[in-house]
Amino acid sequence: MSKRVKTSSMTNQADPSPLPICVLDRETRYLAASPSYAKLCGAPLHAVAGKSMLDFCSPELVANARRDFSAFDAGKSIQKHKITFRGRDFLVSVNPVYENMGEAVVAISVALTDVSNARKPETTTNFGAGGFPSSNNEWVGKGIDADERSRLADGDESAKRSETSISQNPREQNRISIQESFARGGSPLGSRITLTALIQTLAVAEYLNFRHAANALGVSQSSISERIKALEDTFGIPLFERHARGVKLTDAGRCFVERVAISVAQLDHAVKTIGMMARGDRGRLRIGVHALIPGSFLTEVIGQYHAQYPDVDVEIAEGTASEVVSQLRAGRLDVAFVAGTPEYPDLHSTCIWTEPLVVALPANHPLVDRNGITWADLAGEAFLVRYGGTGPQVHDHILLRLAGRWLSPSILRLAVERGSLLSMIAQGYGVTIAGSAHTLIRPPGVVFLPFLDEPEPVPFSGVWSPHNRSAVLRNLLDLANQMSRGARTP
Repeated sequence: MSKRVKTSSMTNQADPSPLPICVLDRETRYLAASPSYAKLCGAPLHAVAGKSMLDFCSPELVANARRDFSAFDAGKSIQKHKITFRGRDFLVSVNPVYENMGEAVVAISVALTDVSNARKPETTTNFGAGGFPSSNNEWVGKGIDADERSRLADGDESAKRSETSISQNPREQNRISIQESFARGGSPLGSRITLTALIQTLAVAEYLNFRHAANALGVSQSSISERIKALEDTFGIPLFERHARGVKLTDAGRCFVERVAISVAQLDHAVKTIGMMARGDRGRLRIGVHALIPGSFLTEVIGQYHAQYPDVDVEIAEGTASEVVSQLRAGRLDVAFVAGTPEYPDLHSTCIWTEPLVVALPANHPLVDRNGITWADLAGEAFLVRYGGTGPQVHDHILLRLAGRWLSPSILRLAVERGSLLSMIAQGYGVTIAGSAHTLIRPPGVVFLPFLDEPEPVPFSGVWSPHNRSAVLRNLLDLANQMSRGARTP
């Protein structure tokens, strides 16, 4: 059972200016923003879309947005409340944007009403302006195909009414589409123009015949004729010249149709884009790694992910565990893969895969003819360890294994890349330990041997922020776990 409610604006505002409105994804990036919101941020509109909320807002407001997502996930609604933004007081209305008709909240829309100089705050918001569908959210998460256009262009009175249908269900009460969010501050003609009428106008412009357009959309010819006549009355100028065999666009009609076609195409693209982002088929994924070795498990995972999700931009950052975790905390990475099974109080982590530990020896070393090595065999050896990559973990593991065997293990730490370190080993400067993926490099002059007394393989974990619920990250972790289980299956 739904309840129909008339919407209204402030009693002392006959012609309200467009509200500053923005739409945020789950990573608090701007999916879209109204011109008035961009102006409020002091930036051009193109400089706001796609940027992080932190670029324009305080950390406190970003934290509020994340709590809003958590509240909607829990099925709660958010009451209007006051905030201070850019030195001014605003009344904030926050609403969820759902994927299709499902329960997944993919974004939130935020509308700001300036109450800095108002005698009393606005208590009602115009949710139906612009003629966008107000009783459901059928477009979010999918494109507008021919069947969808036909359904929208039928004689359903819900497409024409100026009231808003609000469900008694608290999860449905704030359910709106991105289009509706921007329609709140719509043009003076917004409340009199429906999207149905615009789509029917495009159909008539394509077929140049009311009957053929009606047949294509599966609606009555009279409904199309009435809506287009209502448009022409609204504009005060004819869009079509009517004659016995059909219609012909007027100059005004041609100008109108060209712009409407562009707008509908952009809307279609926007709806498809957010649907792809909700599914993780599109977006950006920033990955921190210690190294990418051709043929290694991590390289195979990232390669398979790119093949399955070609529209996701993958960015790779290489560094030590502490470096990539710091970038993760700063919001510059989505996930980091590190050696070991670290436990961070503010981050989530899980072991993804393991690798046997091996030792890298010069090809002319006396031990290279053996089938394996023990730690006792390496007594007196000089260990070469990098500062970067997994160097810190390698250093700590050597100290752990050699503790009590001899007083001061010889460990030389070097600020070199992996290739330079292996070259130094080939020249006889020392030895090192590494995960078995390094054996895929096959550097000349270096021999890798397995440890015979290493109790267990080296684990590698994925680490990410608990606030990051993006689908692109979820898809990567699911794929990595799936490939890891497949690798362990005999």
